[in-house]
Amino acid sequence: MLYHLTTTTDTTALRELLESKGLLAPENIASPVDVAVEGFARLPFGPVNNSGEQDEDVGYATNSTAARRAKAEVVAQPSAVVSARGDGCADALP
Repeated sequence: MLYHLTTTTDTTALRELLESKGLLAPENIASPVDVAVEGFARLPFGPVNNSGEQDEDVGYATNSTAARRAKAEVVAQPSAVVSARGDGCADALP
């Protein structure tokens, strides 16, 4: 799983919206292919990726990728223990 936080991405829908408002696309708009390539490349390093930023950089997000990853790992530890014991809520699911 990866939450891939990106900048504005050049899509058909965005182009149509901008055109309907008489606006031009920004010069620094990200190509959909570049966004997808980066997302797949960063997938093993999830759960968060701030597109175009290094792991320790906050950039335009509220936290760095490294800080968010550390929080996710802390939250995942108790869940893993419960799942390993077999007495978690997941066992009650059909």
